[in-house]
Amino acid sequence: DSVFDDRNPMIAQMSPPSGESNVGTLPFFSVRHDEQMNPLSFNQPGATNVQFSETDRVVKYNYLAPLPALAEHTENAPSMVDLAGNTATGHSVTFNTANGPDFANPSVLDTAFFNNQQGVALNPVFQWDFSEPIDPNSATPAGVYMWDDVTNQTIPSTFELSPDGKRLTVIPSQELLVLRRYYQYAYNLHDLSGNN
Repeated sequence: DSVFDDRNPMIAQMSPPSGESNVGTLPFFSVRHDEQMNPLSFNQPGATNVQFSETDRVVKYNYLAPLPALAEHTENAPSMVDLAGNTATGHSVTFNTANGPDFANPSVLDTAFFNNQQGVALNPVFQWDFSEPIDPNSATPAGVYMWDDVTNQTIPSTFELSPDGKRLTVIPSQELLVLRRYYQYAYNLHDLSGNN
């Protein structure tokens, strides 16, 4: 069924997030909209490496020139319209840059469970601690999920990043079964500079 769309799209999340500090001077910006956007409407002067994902709900981009080091930066969301021509509501983030670019990949510092651990509770809370903040727009159901080795199906679960972006928590939405092998995946996670 078709409906008349006259609602302005909202920006659900933008990264690097406001209040973040020590962001590399070549950050990879990401903007998550609450609906599909028209990629041909992307307008952000100077932006390069523009990428769309998740059915054109997420746009990622960066700039060729680095941001000033050790400075406060405000980034306004790119001007875009949805498929009905409605303009996205304005949004901006303000953060502080580091003394240079960040080229280091984030690493896992610790996990709540180790590989092939036995005797896991039927209602576990899985956690990963990372060496630096993770871009919240890179944590998606396509990359963060649980897998049942017997049924070869994804187990419904919820996940979230901590406010500082350094801890990922995954909770299965149903009780796990006894004597069953499960796998927990966290793929395609990027730091605020796009390193993974």
